[in-house]
Amino acid sequence: MSPEGAPERKQRVLVIDDEEQIRRALKSVLSARHYEVDLAETAERGLELTAEHTPDIIVLDLSLPDMSGLEACKRLREWFAAIERYPRQLHEMEQGEYLDMKRKEYLRQQSELQPPPA
Repeated sequence: MSPEGAPERKQRVLVIDDEEQIRRALKSVLSARHYEVDLAETAERGLELTAEHTPDIIVLDLSLPDMSGLEACKRLREWFAAIERYPRQLHEMEQGEYLDMKRKEYLRQQSELQPPPA
């Protein structure tokens, strides 16, 4: 209860990830910790849910089927700036960090495809 006697509002978390297993796992963990959880499997659906329910926290996958996580993050920042309310944790990975991560992922995948040296 808040000091005024009204019940405290649960914090709302939006999970945007195209992998169902990850969405379900995060919903289970976060719900057990008394968060309200909304799930989206695409960036576009995540943007729609943001407009409907204004989350306090957003967990955003960087590799989504309909747009990059960086583009989604940019659009989320624009939306929150328009209503002058930011979630407590809305982080954007720097472009260089994202490209470095993708480069390492590509190199790992290529090494898995190469036959071992003779």
